[in-house]
Amino acid sequence: MPESDTYERAYFKHLSSGGPAPEPIDEDTLKEKYGFDSTDLLCEECLATLTKKNG
Repeated sequence: MPESDTYERAYFKHLSSGGPAPEPIDEDTLKEKYGFDSTDLLCEECLATLTKKNG
C-alpha cells in the first residue's frame, strides 16, 4: 500500500539519520480504504490490483 510504503521509508530514514520517528499508520483507515491493513500478506500482483482500484 502506498501509505505503508511511505511509512516504512520514513521509519528507515529515522533509523539511519536519527531524525524524528514517523507517526504510526492508522490501520483502521487502511482497512476502510482498502478492505485490509498493513498486516495482511498479499502477492505483488494482487496488491497492485487492489491499490489501483482503491487508490
